[in-house]
Amino acid sequence: FKNDWTILGSFASCATFHPAIRLLREGKVKVKPLISHTLPLSDFSEVMKVLEGDDSRMKISIVPGM
Repeated sequence: FKNDWTILGSFASCATFHPAIRLLREGKVKVKPLISHTLPLSDFSEVMKVLEGDDSRMKISIVPGM
């Protein structure tokens, strides 16, 4: 229990997922201002450092194959 991880994420129910994607594609919802960092999955250790950093972070986008 000493080294347990806390993983934070989000969940979209089946009823809202497709309308949300449509709104994003149509540009009606602007998410870019909400993402404070975009990092490749290969830099996962850097992601952990960002999580431990200051409070200027919002959402961190982890992109496989970036």
